Amino acid sequence: MNDFCTPATPYNYDTSSFSYWDTDSLLRNDTLGGILSQQDMLMANATGTLSFIRNMLGSSMDSTMRGQLVYFRINEQIHRSLLFFRTEIDAISAELDCEAGRLKQLSSYLENINKKRNTKLTVGAILAAAVSTIAPVIVTKQTPQNIIVISSGVISAGLGVLTLNPHGKKLKLVHVRNLLEDIWFGPEKSDIYPPGVWYALNEPKLSNTRQFSKVQVVRMRWMKFELNNVIDSSLEKLLFREGGIYNEDNLNLRIIMLSELQSAIKSINQDLLNFIIKLNTISRRAMLSPDEN
Repeated sequence: MNDFCTPATPYNYDTSSFSYWDTDSLLRNDTLGGILSQQDMLMANATGTLSFIRNMLGSSMDSTMRGQLVYFRINEQIHRSLLFFRTEIDAISAELDCEAGRLKQLSSYLENINKKRNTKLTVGAILAAAVSTIAPVIVTKQTPQNIIVISSGVISAGLGVLTLNPHGKKLKLVHVRNLLEDIWFGPEKSDIYPPGVWYALNEPKLSNTRQFSKVQVVRMRWMKFELNNVIDSSLEKLLFREGGIYNEDNLNLRIIMLSELQSAIKSINQDLLNFIIKLNTISRRAMLSPDEN
């Protein structure tokens, strides 16, 4: 089936703005350490605003008209970068939401088909059982009674087993752009996720635990709660590679994984909000004259 949630035009992400992928070096060497908290420094790195903030603080010392124009121009660049970063989060979140919604429709479609199938099989089993019940009454001398009863019993049992089959109908899904793939395999850089978002997802110091990154936490939750600490190569290929034949259970499993990932990505907005609040405070102070400070 076609994946209508995939962006019509592939994103071309620029990683050149990321001068610091090494967080320890960033926190050890950057001159903003006395102004920004560790969390704010990391968010400045994620949003690509580190150099802008340095330049903004430098230009705020120039009280001339030219200095003020430079200051406001840099401030505008910072806000543009923040808007772009927020849009990247929203775009990925919308794609995850679209994918989960599409799979819910497909899961419901399979569920309805399987319900109709099971209803027909149940009716067939009942009819077969009824035949075996009334056979002794209507059997003729030419047909041995025990053959009819045994045959009907076999048919009824067979239909009952088919009704209990948990898999039912299936469908094929090909993942041209698998949003779960990079989360599961954890490459250093992602072709799917924007560099800033990928950095925020993989930086342990930007997670609640401070020990494991958001990606690691999501992966551990999948393994423990959704996969019961067991996954074979065929299921890994189905969920995290190019896809394949899905039954209703696997569709629902993928829906859960997409929803958990979406929540993790949306949680970046919490760090972003704190960072914006800090920037507003710095900006207000920078606009004051040296005497007022």
